[in-house]
Amino acid sequence: MRASTRIAILLIAGVLAILALTTTASACGRTYIVDDTEGDWRDFANIQDALDATPKASKILVYEGIYFENIVINHSVKIYGNGTEFTEVDGNGQAITIHVKADNVKLKDMRIFQATHNIFAKCVKKLYVEDCLFNNSTNGITVMRSKYTKIKDCVFETMNRGVQSIYNWNIKIEKCYFGDLDYGLYAIGGKTIRFQYNTIAHVDKGVYVSGVSSVYIKKNCVAHKTFGIIVSKSSCVDIYKNTLMSGSVGIEVGYTTSVKVRYNSLENLATAIRFYNSCKVDIKKNEISSVGKGITVSECGTTDVDRNTISSAGIGIFLVDCEDLDSYKNDISSCTIGIKIKGGDTIEIKKAELTDCGTGIWHKDVVDLDLLYNTYSGCTTDVYAA
Repeated sequence: MRASTRIAILLIAGVLAILALTTTASACGRTYIVDDTEGDWRDFANIQDALDATPKASKILVYEGIYFENIVINHSVKIYGNGTEFTEVDGNGQAITIHVKADNVKLKDMRIFQATHNIFAKCVKKLYVEDCLFNNSTNGITVMRSKYTKIKDCVFETMNRGVQSIYNWNIKIEKCYFGDLDYGLYAIGGKTIRFQYNTIAHVDKGVYVSGVSSVYIKKNCVAHKTFGIIVSKSSCVDIYKNTLMSGSVGIEVGYTTSVKVRYNSLENLATAIRFYNSCKVDIKKNEISSVGKGITVSECGTTDVDRNTISSAGIGIFLVDCEDLDSYKNDISSCTIGIKIKGGDTIEIKKAELTDCGTGIWHKDVVDLDLLYNTYSGCTTDVYAA
């Protein structure tokens, strides 16, 4: 074959390859329209047909309507509705409304309801859900054994669990509203959960986390019935600048290592903060008022309780059988008992300010207790040894 012929063949093959790539890229980048109303503008009448016919990385716009579907997503895609008031996906009371089986999926601006799981995803990466409404179901979003999940600006109402996270790696839930639920967030196992800037109202248990490494619960507003935040059997936990009001217990932490509870505001609770069987605990600069018990620490080791402000409580700080606990510069006022210590070993109470308490410090059966530089003002009894 002549050299000129070979060159011509190579040039033609190159042009064809470029045309194929251009065609594929154009198909992948195209936007498809779903509308249950007939018209020349639509490409498909329902969402599943659109998913089955379009290539990966497509964008599907779902126009106004109620779509009675149980959808399976098998390739990367963006599905955008026309707003939660206009685009509704009804799961017909089945197990799953939208079943995500692919990586790189984004769902936005839809109401998704009427199923056991409105969205169910397992073993996927990069699931993004934004501006969606979930209600009248058992669970809003259930994600299992997945990575890089982000849920933002969604509303969860009238169901058992808003977000259910099972053994995930790096899941972020932010700026969502949870109302009239049993659980706002229910998380078991995995690593790195970020729950931040959310609002929780009329929920039995706001946040429940168990067996997770690296937990960040930040700047949420929680009005709950029973428990605001529960963390158990976890490690590396930071509970920071949350507002908790009403209910039985604001923050409860048990069997957990390396915990920081800082700058939270808690009021109108039976118990504001409760720790048990944990170690490396840092409870700092929380503001607590109008509670039965302010801070309760039971059978914990290596604990710092520093610079908290507690007012109008039955007991300000209650320590039970703790070891290696330091309390520094806590401001406690208008409590029946400012600080109550029962049992334990190596406990130091230093520079506490106790004002208008029935008893400033009450202690019994403590081994190696140091009371250093504390001030008492208006207390009926400063220190009582039982």
